[in-house]
Amino acid sequence: MAQSGEVVEDLALLTASWRSIGLRGATVEWELGRPARLTGSLASRLRSALGPALAGAGARAATLQSIPGDSAPPALWFLGWDCPPRPVLRLSAELRCVGAVAADWPELARALARVRLPAAGDLDALADARRCSVTWHGQGQRTAARGEFGPPLVAEPDLDIAGGACLVEALAPLQLRAAGRDVTGPPPLDVLVRSAGERLRQLASQWGAEPPALRSVVGRAVLEAREARLSWARAASDGFERRSSRTGQRQVVRGVRGVFAYEGVTPLAMTVLALGAEVGAGKDTSFGCGWYRVHGARVG
Repeated sequence: MAQSGEVVEDLALLTASWRSIGLRGATVEWELGRPARLTGSLASRLRSALGPALAGAGARAATLQSIPGDSAPPALWFLGWDCPPRPVLRLSAELRCVGAVAADWPELARALARVRLPAAGDLDALADARRCSVTWHGQGQRTAARGEFGPPLVAEPDLDIAGGACLVEALAPLQLRAAGRDVTGPPPLDVLVRSAGERLRQLASQWGAEPPALRSVVGRAVLEAREARLSWARAASDGFERRSSRTGQRQVVRGVRGVFAYEGVTPLAMTVLALGAEVGAGKDTSFGCGWYRVHGARVG
């Protein structure tokens, strides 16, 4: 696909930002000693369980202490919204982390094996993990040996992505804001592209190397996305209420899920959108929000 010089430069800058993050992906599987019943979102429940496990494993590194993600993008987060409808003895979840985790992975792997989840039928009991395995994605997908850190999810992304029409499927609620208000219906494409670009920029700034011109590239993608048209949508609100273990306050985690069809999407806007499908977009990604798929556009 022929591209102008400016587009080539923009894509090279997005590639450099992506590469600096060193995104990893894995499937984590647990075998539990007794049935566990999970409520809320799957990612939120695992996030809550990982904190005590990290403390029990003696984690001290700043990379690991960032995982709650209260004030900055965490180094590790889980994907997944819907909890199993019934008590489970086996559980699996998708994990994402940045390359900066590599030096601390042995501690983190020990913590994952120490995760304890709410036991079914007993509000005061916890289900211990008997076994835990990590299967890394990316080139040469494999189950990791104990303490082994995996390869980049997509080492060299293919950002030669065509524009046109696309279908976005929100697999978890999208918590987006526009003009100072929460987006409660199908999101305008520029709002989604802005949130995806900002998530990429924050991760690069915190855990990689943010190029000075990244804001400008994302800004151009947002401007171009304003010319796109929402042609069809099916949307619904979804969320849950949780109590913060740090402040004790109740927090409502809510956003919009569904399928949204857009037309007239430029290659740059489509590229930022596709990158966001890998890293998430909007608020509360550490609770499982912001996970979506762009059908027909991938970075790897």
